[in-house]
Amino acid sequence: MKFILPLFVALVVLSSCASGPRIDTSAAQIPDGRYVPDPKKLWYAGAIIEVRGDKFSYQRFTDVLGDNPIEPVTGSIKKERDRFVFSREGKPWAVWMLARARGRAALWSREGYERWKAGQKAESHDVLYLEKKS
Repeated sequence: MKFILPLFVALVVLSSCASGPRIDTSAAQIPDGRYVPDPKKLWYAGAIIEVRGDKFSYQRFTDVLGDNPIEPVTGSIKKERDRFVFSREGKPWAVWMLARARGRAALWSREGYERWKAGQKAESHDVLYLEKKS
């Protein structure tokens, strides 16, 4: 009996240290700013999302030069339950979830979050971090 309490405490501590996203279901909107790929890594391709109120701009980037420039996607953001629906020209375009990661806001793609919940590793483009202001 005297081992049950320490075992219970250890399980609670270990479960709170899970390395996955902590989805913020209480936020009414996504904090303004630029959301970028993992700033601890060097990226040659990826995406950046800029959020201002209920508007967004999504821009892909790559170091491969092509003939056609990559046009940004712009639109509006609407909260639906625990996720944010990004719409383009009035039609749903992408779904992101607001989370906390590494002490700051982060956007998780719906697909990446579902992969993580299924025990798979999220792809690098599935998580974008709020860029720290210099």
